[in-house]
Amino acid sequence: MKRNLKIYVENSVISAYHFAPRLIVFATKSFFEKTVKEKYELFTADVTVAELEKADEEVREKVVESS
Repeated sequence: MKRNLKIYVENSVISAYHFAPRLIVFATKSFFEKTVKEKYELFTADVTVAELEKADEEVREKVVESS
């Protein structure tokens, strides 16, 4: 039986998806596309969620749009 790879995602990866220089945004989006294609299981810590909840509204909206 094949097990799906579990990958921990912390807030800098989430931020890079939207706010990094163009090359890093491209690489981060490619990473997330691969995780969907390969059916990897992503997870994060409660502290990451708490940090995102404290972020500016613009940041929270972008994160919600991409999830």
